[in-house]
Amino acid sequence: RSGVRSVPERSSEAHVGGELVGELVGELVGALASPDVAPLHGVLSRLVGNGVGLTPSGDDAIVGVLAVLHRCIAPDVSARVLDLLAAALEPLVDRTTAISAHFLRLAIRGEFGARLVTVVDACCTPSGPDAEAIDRLISTGATSGADALVGIAAAAELFRIEPTSVFEEVA
Repeated sequence: RSGVRSVPERSSEAHVGGELVGELVGELVGALASPDVAPLHGVLSRLVGNGVGLTPSGDDAIVGVLAVLHRCIAPDVSARVLDLLAAALEPLVDRTTAISAHFLRLAIRGEFGARLVTVVDACCTPSGPDAEAIDRLISTGATSGADALVGIAAAAELFRIEPTSVFEEVA
C-alpha cells in the first residue's frame, strides 16, 4: 500500500520535499503571531511553480495545506492565516502553469476535488482516512495526489490533528 512514507520520495523527484512544505506550514503558524508576510512570501516563492507537470509539486502541496486550513481548522483560527496566505500567494500564481494557477485560486477560496476532500475531512475525525481513500488520492495525476498528501500531512501534524498516525499505518 502507498502511504505518506512514499510521498517524499515521489515529490522529491519533482524537486519539492516534505521539509520545504513543513517550512511553509511553520511560517503559516508564525503568521498568526506576526503581521509580517515576508517569510511566508519567501517560502511560497520557492514552492509556487516548483516541480514538473501541469500542476507542479509545490503547488499541489500548497493545495493540501489550504485544504486542511479550510476544512479542519476552526474558522476563528484559520481566517487570518488564510487571508495572509491568499495575499502572499496572489502575486505568485502567475509564475506557475495556467491550470495550476486556477487550482490554487480555487483552493484559496476553499474549493477542492472530491478525493482530496475525502482524505482531509477524514483527518478531522477520530478514525482518520482509510487506506483506500489515501490510495485514491495518491493515484491522482502523476504526482499531484502524493504531493497534496505531503501538504495535508505537514499541516495536520503541525496543527495537531490526531489521525495523522493513520498515514503511517497505511505505509
